[in-house]
Amino acid sequence: MKQSFNPLEYNSIGELPKNQSKNYKESEDKQGFVMKDVEMNIEIGHELANIDDQAINTLRQEIENKNLSLDDLLLKYRSASESYNYQKQNKILELIRQVSDYNILRGGKYEERVKKELQKHYQPLIYSEKTQRIIINEIDKTDLELGSRLLNDEGFSLKGKLLKKIGQSDDSLMKLYGYSRDNLEVVDLLISKVKKVDLKISILKDVLKYVNEIKDNKERKEKTGSFSLPSIKCNVAETLTHHKKVDSDRFLYNLLSRSSNSAEITYIFKFVIDKSIFKEIIKDKGISLKKLSQSERENVVALAKKFLSSLSNKPKVSQVSSLREGNNKFIVGISSGDNTIHIAWSNTSEYEYHKNIFERISRDFNEEFLNNLRSGGAINIDIENEKILITFSRSSGDFGNYSWRLLEKFRENIIEVLKDQFGDKKIELKFEVSS
Repeated sequence: MKQSFNPLEYNSIGELPKNQSKNYKESEDKQGFVMKDVEMNIEIGHELANIDDQAINTLRQEIENKNLSLDDLLLKYRSASESYNYQKQNKILELIRQVSDYNILRGGKYEERVKKELQKHYQPLIYSEKTQRIIINEIDKTDLELGSRLLNDEGFSLKGKLLKKIGQSDDSLMKLYGYSRDNLEVVDLLISKVKKVDLKISILKDVLKYVNEIKDNKERKEKTGSFSLPSIKCNVAETLTHHKKVDSDRFLYNLLSRSSNSAEITYIFKFVIDKSIFKEIIKDKGISLKKLSQSERENVVALAKKFLSSLSNKPKVSQVSSLREGNNKFIVGISSGDNTIHIAWSNTSEYEYHKNIFERISRDFNEEFLNNLRSGGAINIDIENEKILITFSRSSGDFGNYSWRLLEKFRENIIEVLKDQFGDKKIELKFEVSS
């Protein structure tokens, strides 16, 4: 999978990869580097400066009021990590990021000890949630060029919340697509927000044309090697099926049979629920996957057997902690041992991230879950007297989109576990297309 470029991981322009250094220049104070085109566009540079000033002032007040220091925060973070206190660990991590943001926005750098500690716990070098919310609050919703820069910034993780402000219409989303066409991860997010089905299809066609026109083999391999392109294809297929316009499984089979990338085929498998598709691949020993090598076919056939087995087995549905009105998350994964589909959920107060839920069920069931077979999303609850409306939606930042059709297949199994919490109340279950 392609390693994303994150400028926050580098301290000087000399450390940047060659293919990225051309886009940056050394800052005037010689303490770091900035994007060339940001400084060249006076209006955007001025707006960014105003937003940065607002963030600096707010962060300074937060740091002074709470008397925050990196030394103290890092000690507390390690302690929370050692005791598996995820909730406390994540709260401290947010404060560490706020202090780091304050230093970076004033021309400083990410301290090496912070980078090492975060990398040790597989935490990305992203801006704090507070900083990102300040930026979202301050940005003009009509400034799509600046918005696209944030969408393309690997350090800016609240892309979905940003799009709620600047991408409210399909017209805005199309303009953002024009700015971000060569970043398939952003395109994947944009296409999931587009409401018109025909527009989704036209973007997919344009993306495929764009990828096919890339002459540089290395660049093309990087584009098609990430999970973004198959995710875009699967999103279109799931949407078309939701609107009863295509047979999604056959549509997906046509896509994977034309693919020359085994990682893409693996990703698409997560969205196929028709067992006959897997039986077909197993029966012809992968011959239908003409663009793969013999060894790749053998690996894909082995994986097809795993998916076929998982769809034939009864799923294991777990409530890790009770659902609440507010923020809840769920995960879907296939265990590597007994080929069983696991569906589990929790409120975010007790298990904040999808990976935390996976860690819990891994311990409970003594099973491992491969990353490329994981997915997740959010759960919203509306309680009206004796009726409970439960909606599965969105996606996982760590593991990507889920298949709403897979959840629909196991609707009764999910309701059975939900009744343990909600008793005799009428449960209305809704599965939205992952976005």
